[in-house]
This record gives sequence, C-alpha cells and structure tokens, in this order.
Amino acid sequence: MKKRKGAASYILAAILGSILMSILAVSAATINSSLFRGHEASNIALQTRILAETKYDILKNKGYNNLANERRAVINGSSYEQEVLLGSEYENDDGYKERDVTINVYKQGENDPRYSLPVTLSSQGSGNSVPIGTVIWFAASVPPDGYIECNGQSTGSYPKLAKIVGATVPDLRGVFIRGWDHGRGVNPGRNFGTLEDSLSNHLSQVKEVHSGPGRSNLIDIPENGVWSAWLVGGTAGGESSNSFRLSGTETRPRNVALLPCIKY
Repeated sequence: MKKRKGAASYILAAILGSILMSILAVSAATINSSLFRGHEASNIALQTRILAETKYDILKNKGYNNLANERRAVINGSSYEQEVLLGSEYENDDGYKERDVTINVYKQGENDPRYSLPVTLSSQGSGNSVPIGTVIWFAASVPPDGYIECNGQSTGSYPKLAKIVGATVPDLRGVFIRGWDHGRGVNPGRNFGTLEDSLSNHLSQVKEVHSGPGRSNLIDIPENGVWSAWLVGGTAGGESSNSFRLSGTETRPRNVALLPCIKY
C-alpha cells in the first residue's frame, strides 16, 4: 500500500513539474515576444522620428516660397512613407509670413502615421528669404514679384518698406552705388543715403604764361563737356586763341544698365 502511494506521489510530482515547465516556457516565449515587439516598436519610433526631422531640415533649406503640400509617397530605400501638409499662411508680429506644417511618417500598409512632426516655417531667415529693404539689380525692365523699382517713388502703399526707408524709395536710376563711409574717413562728411555729385579727376584749368609781349591767362574747363572760354596768348607773329573742353559730362567706367529694385 505504501509503495502504491509513493508511486502515485512521484507521478503527480512529475505531472506538476511538467505543467510548471510548460507554463514557464509559455511565459518565457510571451516575454520574449513582448520584448521583441517592444524593441521593434522602439526602433520604428526612432526611425520615423529621424525621417520626419530630416524632412524638416530639407524644407527649411528649400526655402519658404518653395513650400508645397506633398502627397503621401514612399521614402526611397525604406519601408516608410511620408507626407507634408501645409496650414494656412499668416503674418507674424514682425511682418513675416508663416505657415504651420505637419510632417507625417507612415509604415507602409498602415493608415495611421507612426510619427507626426508639427513645425512652423517662416519667411524670416528662410533659405531664399530676402529682408524688406534689400536692393537688387534685375536683368529685365519690370521688377520681379515682391519688388518695386528704385525710382524715388512713394512708399505709401508699402508700410513695411516705409518703416525702413521713409516716405520714398531711393532713386538709383543712372547712378552707381558706393559703400557708406560710416566713419572710415575715405569719403568723409557723407551722410547715409545721400546723393553725391560727379567729380572727375581730370584737367580742369589751363594757364598760359609767356615772356614776350602778350598776356598771361588762366581759364577753367567746364565739367559739362562744353567749350571753355578762349585762352588768348601772344606769339611772335601776333596772338593765338585756344579753347578747351572735356570729352563728356562725367567720368565713368564701362558699365551695363540694369533695373534697380527694392524688396517691399
């Protein structure tokens, strides 16, 4: 009788041990599976975040004026897709244009994004943004969009530009631009934005002196290209008369005429 009870106890213990091992094996498999899924999810989260941030950098370098909605499409060399959604454009307190942008990254075959990156992109500091008041030379007879001609016109219709340049834009027609001296001393006494008259480093006076009977004369040569007064001097046979002039009304280098424009 005792031998039968001992054998039964042994069998029961074996059965319980087997059940326990099965439970442990299932638990271990479950834990491993959970760990794998957690690790995979973590990797996906990291990868999708990196993809979204990379796209953000691309958009910033692309320039504000080149922004556009991008339909969901496969990211080359990956198992992910992404889209770019632009919000409405508005103006910030400094007068720059801004948009709220959402970058969504999906795992292929899924409907919901694995990572969404909301950002704000501004025309201020954008890759192709030009500050208001910037002057350019344009190779056409009509200013490009966002610019007006620097012809002395009123800024009444351009309040942001008026805050920078005042009531009128500079009149740059037919003139060269020179860097403001600003205390250096090369062009002293020059105020910012002022027009400086032409000054030619040329022959400006002629003087005739002779020892024989006659005259000693000094005349000025006009800078506008017209003939000077007569310079009359004595010679052995009588008197001679001479007049002088410059070749033009200004001294200038070889140049090309372009349209001066200012950003408003």
